[in-house]
Amino acid sequence: MEATILINRIKEGYKETLGQGTLFIDGIPNYDFVTLEKPNLHNTFNVSSIPAGTYKATKYIRPNGNKAILLHDTDPRTWILIHSGNYFDDSEGCILPGKRFGDMNADGIYDVQESSYVTDMIYDLIPDEAEIKVQIRLMELWKIKPHLAQIT
Repeated sequence: MEATILINRIKEGYKETLGQGTLFIDGIPNYDFVTLEKPNLHNTFNVSSIPAGTYKATKYIRPNGNKAILLHDTDPRTWILIHSGNYFDDSEGCILPGKRFGDMNADGIYDVQESSYVTDMIYDLIPDEAEIKVQIRLMELWKIKPHLAQIT
C-alpha cells in the first residue's frame, strides 16, 4: 500500500508560499487541502521552504501529542514536517496544511484555516502500513483547483 501527498506550489510571496495538496492512497485521490510554507530562500535554515522534489515520509506523533508527517532525506535540513499551524511564522520551513486560505489576523498575508483538523485527517487517512512519499512541485496558476483557491 502506498500513500502519496502531492503538493503543488501555486504562488510565492515575499513571506510565504501557497500550495494545493492532494492525498492519494494507492493512486486514488482521497483528500484535497491547501498548504502554507515559507518562501524559497535557497533552503536556508528556519526561513525557507525545502526544494521541490520527492521525499520519503513517515507518520509521526510530536512531543506535544499532535499528529504530523515527518519528511526524510531533506539534507542538509532536518525535522521537516507537515504539521498544523495557521500563519507563516508558525513554521521554520515545515508545511502547514489547511482547508482554505484566508487572512485570519488581518495583516494582508494569507493564512490557512482549520489546520489542526486537516493535519489530523491526512494522518488518519494514511494506513499505518502504507509507504509514504511527499512530492512537491511547482505548478502554473491556471492549473489550480478553484474550490481550494477561495479566499475568505
